[in-house]
Amino acid sequence: MKKQWIVLTVVCSALMANAGVVTNFFADFQGAADGNISTAADINAGTVVGSWTITALEESKFESNPASNRRLALDQGKYDFTASLATAATLAHGVTFSIDFRNLRDGSVKYNDIRLKTDGGWNLLSLRLVPTANSTGNPDWLQRWNPDTASWTNVVEIFQNSPAIPNEVGMQTLQVVMDADGFGLFLDGSNLVGNLDYDSPGGTLESIRLSSPNTASGVWYDDISVLTQPVNSHFLADFQGAADGSITTNLDLNAGTSVGSWTTVALEESYFDSNPASNRRLALDQGTYDVTGVLSSNAVLANGVFFSIDFRNLRDGSVKYNDIRLKTAGGFNLLSLRLVP
Repeated sequence: MKKQWIVLTVVCSALMANAGVVTNFFADFQGAADGNISTAADINAGTVVGSWTITALEESKFESNPASNRRLALDQGKYDFTASLATAATLAHGVTFSIDFRNLRDGSVKYNDIRLKTDGGWNLLSLRLVPTANSTGNPDWLQRWNPDTASWTNVVEIFQNSPAIPNEVGMQTLQVVMDADGFGLFLDGSNLVGNLDYDSPGGTLESIRLSSPNTASGVWYDDISVLTQPVNSHFLADFQGAADGSITTNLDLNAGTSVGSWTTVALEESYFDSNPASNRRLALDQGTYDVTGVLSSNAVLANGVFFSIDFRNLRDGSVKYNDIRLKTAGGFNLLSLRLVP
């Protein structure tokens, strides 16, 4: 018999939008005017959703390239700007922060910080744009604060700084995708790293702080947004209501499922186990196992659907693969995934 194992913490959390994506914050600066920024009212004029407070302006300004695309230049820092979300973004619902950027000044000490902050004002996560000296020909860097090592860690090379306002192709887009457990980073649509821990725990994202502690820092920003998708849960199983030990029927699975239910064709030697005691996991093991999570109500794809599952293979050998299939109302495979050890 093939030995197979898959560990699932959240099995099929399929989520559907209630009324589309919620915009918690959006600033494209088109409603502002080119020239120096003197008060928060100047930047609020270019902010469609949310508002700003300013602790230090330095020589910050707006500039356009082309005329139809205005950008924010936080320059000659120690600047300090905080964007307050119009409504708090609940991490458990799935939150995406997006910002277009490019460093303006050169020199590694002239870095620019982006901090996403919790409802208590703590740093949820911290990112840093680190310029290089242009004379070296080295790239600039995107860094993140690593709470495990209490230090800044290089993530990826980014465009070298530009004192002249970049055109559209001269900017890059950073996205931070967050949920209740952690976050991932994307640059220009490419996944850089995922499953990262927050600096400090928090249930919601409340504000964004853009700052630099160093004289003569500078950065270009544009199109800053925070989006949340309010959700109805069609299926949710975290298995905390189940009991450790062997699984004998679908009722054992249902005990750990708060939304939806299970049918079982073959369980083999499947069981629940906890590590730590507060986190129970499902082990589908020693199988040809076959279990199906049935949604409490159909998730309409046109409304936007999010499926999430935590996993790790345990058995080795490429023939001992584990399949995940999302199926339509008619029972056809909508998509098929495979975990191959």
